Amino acid sequence: MPLSSLPLELLNLIANKVPRLEDRKSLRRTCKLFGEAFKPHVLAEVTLNIHGNNLETGISLLQALVHEQEALKTGSVVISGLFKHIRTLYIDSLSPAYCPESDADFERKLRALHYTYEVENQVKSWVKAEPPSQEVCIAERKLHSLLKPALESLSCLTAIHWRWHWKDSQWSLNTIMECLGSDELRWNITEFTFGYYPSNVMDGPIPIPNLQKVHAFSITGVLYKGNLGQLVQHPIISNNPGLTTLCLSKDHRPEYYPVIPFDGRIPATILDIRLKGLRLASVEKIVSSHLTTLDLGNSRLESSDSWGSLWDMLFFQQIHLLNLAFCHQTRSDDMRKLLRYLRSYSGLESFSLKGPWWYEASWYDVHAVDFYDFVLPQHAESLVNLELRPEFESRWCLGVENINVVRQCKRLRSLWVKINHKGLEPDPFPELSSVDPPLQIHMLTHLLLEMVSSDLHEIEKLTIEPARSPALVHDHSDMMVGAAFRLEISRRLRASVESFASLYPSNEVFKWVRVYIQIVDERVKVVPKTRDSVNEIPETVEQKNLRKEITSKYAAWVLKKVSEVKKILF
Repeated sequence: MPLSSLPLELLNLIANKVPRLEDRKSLRRTCKLFGEAFKPHVLAEVTLNIHGNNLETGISLLQALVHEQEALKTGSVVISGLFKHIRTLYIDSLSPAYCPESDADFERKLRALHYTYEVENQVKSWVKAEPPSQEVCIAERKLHSLLKPALESLSCLTAIHWRWHWKDSQWSLNTIMECLGSDELRWNITEFTFGYYPSNVMDGPIPIPNLQKVHAFSITGVLYKGNLGQLVQHPIISNNPGLTTLCLSKDHRPEYYPVIPFDGRIPATILDIRLKGLRLASVEKIVSSHLTTLDLGNSRLESSDSWGSLWDMLFFQQIHLLNLAFCHQTRSDDMRKLLRYLRSYSGLESFSLKGPWWYEASWYDVHAVDFYDFVLPQHAESLVNLELRPEFESRWCLGVENINVVRQCKRLRSLWVKINHKGLEPDPFPELSSVDPPLQIHMLTHLLLEMVSSDLHEIEKLTIEPARSPALVHDHSDMMVGAAFRLEISRRLRASVESFASLYPSNEVFKWVRVYIQIVDERVKVVPKTRDSVNEIPETVEQKNLRKEITSKYAAWVLKKVSEVKKILF
């Protein structure tokens, strides 16, 4: 059956099964029929990201929306009907006069740092053009004249995801909030996500319109006791029977700012709750029998016994969460109760564990073995997102002992793992060292990428992060003066990932998986070779010998590790 004979209803079903916007765009470019059929699915999500390096796209979108409304008022024919298709709007930036910091400047800034926490908390800065160019001035004038009428034209808009930064000006904040509060929009919006990042730390209210139909409400950014209390009392939370998803996240740096006390009771209608960077007075106020998602991020509980009480409550009330994320797990007994709870049911779709922060050699590994042997297999058929981020090198890290269990999670779309630190430390004489990491690191990263390529066919994102050495539990030298240490780790991990592409050029894993090294979320950019280029450029003798060496030594290494594990277990 030719593609052109497929009915429109079937094409719409196909489009609804394609989650990524880029894939929907590719389908639309296939032929004229697909172009028309997939048009609503491609235009359903649009992004405004206007800055000095990206002026034309966002301004053109605003102009198109305004011109459509003008044509409707004059009775002219509107061909594209863009305003009718847009359901979700992302607003990332509205600042023509600012540009993101260049990669080169950002790299120089990183290398000038001394402390590890500085590296981990770094983000690119925004740089203002002085004086502004003529193009920037024109874009500023157009933005001021087009933004309000363009937003007011979005009569079918149901979701907005907006990150307001101080560089976007107070004018843009007031204008958008006014539009969202209008009768044309406030009754349609069902999802509202707002990131609030003012220039100065303010303990005042966040201007949130009274959206009448919101069922998913998320506020991140600069939260303090005053504006947090204002948010909890806002009608969207306090008087909204349709609210099912709530996210409140204190997401500003540095991370050592005091946490905010949160003692409000969560409305009973909420199924999905995410509280990050807060101090929770009582777990009873946030847990209900119909809860499906619990993400406590880096929030803290008032009492040291509260974590154990939380897992006991979930276990005895048989609350089977679909999504669970947390960190700051500090006691061995609490971890035992968590694993008991996770073993009591199946069906978990997303699990994120950051920590444990405590370290005691035997118990650290015992809990890891329990997790991989009994917990992960229980949820392997349902997991879509898995993040295992132990603080220290241990059996929690990905290795030959547990990779076959991870391999069973066929539905994974996102995987975040840590690998052991050995071989990643900077050399004492860096001027004499090679960029190429040690053989052991090659083995781990290549084993991981091979598993993703051969077994995890639905995965879209892979993040690799190094664990800390247990020898540094009480030392902390790598945390206090460790910027160079962390950057060297990033360099070695990246070299290892890139070596996989050069040794196995026909492997296409990098075409469909985004690979990150978690040092300021650096993406490993690997340009895969096509099959044609593989045929044109045969494998060199050196590459062939290296591949054989890695394969043979890896096989011997695996056998040795397996024998060690058997001695421990039996």
